[in-house]
Amino acid sequence: MRRSSYSKAFVLVLFMSMLTGCSVSSSAELQGKYVAHYSFGSEELILKPGGTYEQIIHVKGDPEPIVSVGTWTYYRDWPQGRVEFTNFRAIADMQGNLIKKYRTTETGNARLPVERQFLVGRIRLGPDVQGTHVKE
Repeated sequence: MRRSSYSKAFVLVLFMSMLTGCSVSSSAELQGKYVAHYSFGSEELILKPGGTYEQIIHVKGDPEPIVSVGTWTYYRDWPQGRVEFTNFRAIADMQGNLIKKYRTTETGNARLPVERQFLVGRIRLGPDVQGTHVKE
């Protein structure tokens, strides 16, 4: 019976260490370049020190990139954190398709969940779908 208790305790400790190992500890760890790929192009998101960012959108067949700048803030929630952006430009709909008036769409606030991919350790912003921003 004692052996079973130790096994359960070991599994619990292992599980808890996996959870904490998958979180992002600070906003400094988030700083850097993230890239999202879509069927219609790509997007770069550069999180800078001091809480500013630059968003650069490249649409296939459109020679001029779309650039937005704004601020970002990291909130470390349990079990995963989130990044909130001001002046963020959404260019894809919920199915990952390009919005028809993508060049003139208004910017606004956005909230993306933060996750460290287990085993590979990469940080991503957003859900695991097309258009997820992955840190390079």
